[in-house]
Amino acid sequence: MSAEPYSFPMQKARTVRRHCKIVATGSAFPDAVVTNADIIREYGHRVTDAVIQKTFGIRERRIVPRGVADTDLLGAAAERCLAKAAVAPERLSKLLVTKFIGDRVLPMTASMLQRRLRCSTAVQSFDVDGGITSCLHAMDVAASAINSGDDFVLIVSGGVNSPFMSKTDPRTAFLYGDGAAAILLGPAEERHIEASYFYSNWEYADVAVGFSMRDAFRSAVESGNYGTLKDLYRVGNWSDAHDFMVNATEVTASRMLAAAGMTIRDMDLFFMTEHGRRFSNAVVERLGIDVRKVVTVNHKYGNTMSAMLPIALDEAYGTGMMNTGYRVMIVSVGEGISGGGVIYTV
Repeated sequence: MSAEPYSFPMQKARTVRRHCKIVATGSAFPDAVVTNADIIREYGHRVTDAVIQKTFGIRERRIVPRGVADTDLLGAAAERCLAKAAVAPERLSKLLVTKFIGDRVLPMTASMLQRRLRCSTAVQSFDVDGGITSCLHAMDVAASAINSGDDFVLIVSGGVNSPFMSKTDPRTAFLYGDGAAAILLGPAEERHIEASYFYSNWEYADVAVGFSMRDAFRSAVESGNYGTLKDLYRVGNWSDAHDFMVNATEVTASRMLAAAGMTIRDMDLFFMTEHGRRFSNAVVERLGIDVRKVVTVNHKYGNTMSAMLPIALDEAYGTGMMNTGYRVMIVSVGEGISGGGVIYTV
């Protein structure tokens, strides 16, 4: 830890000449539903379904069968999103992918997804890493790109997580599920992104760690134990970072609200990445949010990492919750620790 308290940078004013908006969303999931009871039964955990739901807020998740690749889920979500908008892949200016492992280390998963979509033009395609918060990082990149002249930017997040998570460690066994979601952004005449704010704090970088693929494969080959490839993500004690995470979310919200000239009471819906009931409840209490405005999907999909927020947004659009004119706050805290948020008017 550093000797000085961690400080948040002041928000920098941006010149926006060209606005953007969410044109369409889409999501895709495996068919197999795995409950907490299923995991307890298969791996012999000495914990109850009730405790898991009380601690993490997760009841079930979707799990891919053997042989399903990231681009299978990412591609299905992208196709549904583009179909809703009636936009062909060739009309994209950029294709951004956020994921955990991806199809391959190289080429980028975005290139593999471009092939899956059979895009016939050389659309710029690249990955945006960063774990849980990476979808919001990608939205920030997309907004800047559209401001500078790009047209449609497609963000596709999530994919396959479960095969790489330990099923014997209760800190990871119940948390993660598989799924993908896509967000298509395009130019708009009016302002929709009212404010945004992002930060990173290395002091808690070891709270959640994805292991080096190179080291993991080398260890597996040398030891002959390929089971280690199912334990590529380690979770430390999130409680160590709890106070910082809650404080960071409060700072993010306050900086955005000040920039937008709004108050928390002006928000019609609230989305956040979830790290258990304790964190979610603390954020709701600290920010003074009406719990009825909080949109959550973790109870039925688990932690889908970078897909968590776009899945919730897709569900909100699909169920008619995102009414025109609604003001929406989206915040995230993820690995790094890196986080941020966006205030968006529908």
